Amino acid sequence: MPTSPPRPFIHPGFLAPGEKTDLTANDKCSHFSHLGAIHGMSRYYGVTGYQPALQLAGKLSRNMRDFSGHYDSEGRAPNQHFHGSTCTLLAIVEYAARAHDQGMVEFVRKSYEWHRTVGSAVVGFFPEVARQDYLTSES
Repeated sequence: MPTSPPRPFIHPGFLAPGEKTDLTANDKCSHFSHLGAIHGMSRYYGVTGYQPALQLAGKLSRNMRDFSGHYDSEGRAPNQHFHGSTCTLLAIVEYAARAHDQGMVEFVRKSYEWHRTVGSAVVGFFPEVARQDYLTSES
C-alpha cells in the first residue's frame, strides 16, 4: 500500500493568501499547534457527548504538557509567547473540567500562577514573551 508523504506542520503565521506551506516549520516549537483542536474537541464533547472528541482533547493536552517542550514539569513556559501559552492553558483547563482530570487542573493552576509572576497582575501588563526582562508587548 503506498504511503502519502508526511504532512507538514502548519503554524498560523506561516501562511498568507497566495503563499505556500513552510515545509521546514517545526511542530515542536509552537503551542499554537494543538490549541484550537483541544478547545474545539472539548466544546464538541460538551455539546454532543461524543466521547472520542474528549479523548482526543485529552491526548493533545497531555502532549502539550508532557512532550511539546513548551512547558516544564512545573508549568513554567520561559521564553515562550505569553498569550499563546496562556490561551493554550484555557483550552487545556476546558478539557480538564469536562473530563474531571484533576491532575491537568493542577498543572494549569501551577502554570497560571507562574505566568502571573512574569508581568504585572495589578495593571494587567503581560509581555509578548514570558521573560521578566522582556519589557515590550503586542497591542
